[in-house]
Amino acid sequence: MCRVIGVSKSGYYAYLRRPKKNISDKDKQLLTKIKRAYTLHNGTYGAKRIAKYLKEKGTIANHKKVARIM
Repeated sequence: MCRVIGVSKSGYYAYLRRPKKNISDKDKQLLTKIKRAYTLHNGTYGAKRIAKYLKEKGTIANHKKVARIM
């Protein structure tokens, strides 16, 4: 599997041992809105367009934050 996805075995196992990141409640809500916008536009919107769309809908989010969460 590692060969197919292009990662080393040690890198894969290091990834498994790493602790999961804690996501704040605000970021979880923003993630939900990002997923909804992404799905609504058939997966064609990137971070900048999603940030603009969210701003039009009343949610202020920097395109850099949207990209990080995506």
